[in-house]
Order: sequence, then structure tokens, then C-alpha cells
Amino acid sequence: IYYGILLALFFYNLILWLMLRDASYFWYMFHISAFGLVLFCLNGLAFEYLWPNNIWLQDKAVPLSICLAQIGMQQFARVFLGLRERWRLGDIGCIVMIGFFFLWGLASMLLPYRVATPVASAAVLPSVAWIAAVTFVTLRRGYRPAALFLLAWGVFLLGTATFTLVAFGVLPKMFITEYGVQIGSAMEMILL
Repeated sequence: IYYGILLALFFYNLILWLMLRDASYFWYMFHISAFGLVLFCLNGLAFEYLWPNNIWLQDKAVPLSICLAQIGMQQFARVFLGLRERWRLGDIGCIVMIGFFFLWGLASMLLPYRVATPVASAAVLPSVAWIAAVTFVTLRRGYRPAALFLLAWGVFLLGTATFTLVAFGVLPKMFITEYGVQIGSAMEMILL
């Protein structure tokens, strides 16, 4: 069901991007695709269906897809919130985050899984916090669409933060914490 929602919303945003040429739809598709790949890899489905018997690619795909998802998330926030015009410092912060994830994505192709994946995963929390911060600032500066953005992304960011905290053993593994990221991201995609 989750991957069906993801595919439907990918194609919906693809059509919107092709018709409207609004960059936010492109970056949202980019994020949806990369985030879907993260979960596809972590659930073992990518290894089973896309690249069976390729352990090297499976090891590299996890941290790389995490980095790509974060690049898409940061860039979508920049474009949707109009940070370049509304809060230049927030825009620069997003660019720094994008630069970090770009460089770490490249490094993850050379580093072992045990190094690349924990760093990429841990970097998700500051990335999530930064998006929440820039959204609050733009909302306080009077940009009303930031309220919907905050609602939609709040559910997703909560699920992502929960998933990351489970991965590091801070929260216990249970249905809601283990699948919170899928639940949160599906709700976010539907709202946006």
C-alpha cells in the first residue's frame, strides 16, 4: 500500500511539474523517489527485486539514497518556502545542508557501510530540525502556505526522527516506531 501511494503521488507530481514547470514539484518528486529508495533498501526489497546478488550496490544504496532524500527535502523546502526571498540566512543553511549531503553521498561510495550509513542517518536529525526551523521563521514572517507545509512535514519529520532514534537504540522497536516513517511520509505526501 505504501509503495502504491508513493508511486501514485510521484506520477501526480510529475504531471504537475510537466504542465506547470514549477521547480517545487520537481524537487518533491526527487525527494519522493529518493526517500522511497531509502525504505525500499532498508526493507530489503531493493536487494530482492532490483539488484539481487549485488551486495556492494545494496551497501552503497542505503547511505547514498539517504543523502539524496535529504538533498531533495532541503531543496524542496528552499523552493516551496521561497527562502531566497523570505529568509536569506535560512536559504544559506539549506544550501550548506545540501552541500554536506552531496559530499557525504559521494564519500559513501568509497566508505564502508558501517561508517557511511550511521553518519548519513545521524545527519538526518539536524536536517529535519533545520527544515522545522526555517518553516517556523517563514510562517512567523507571514508566509501563510508555510502553515500547511509545517503540518504536512511535521508528521513526516516526526516519523523520520522516530525512525532514526530507533536505529540508534534511543527508542524501542515497536510497530509505531518502526513503521512511523512510512505512516508519517504517506500522510505528508497526501497532505502536500
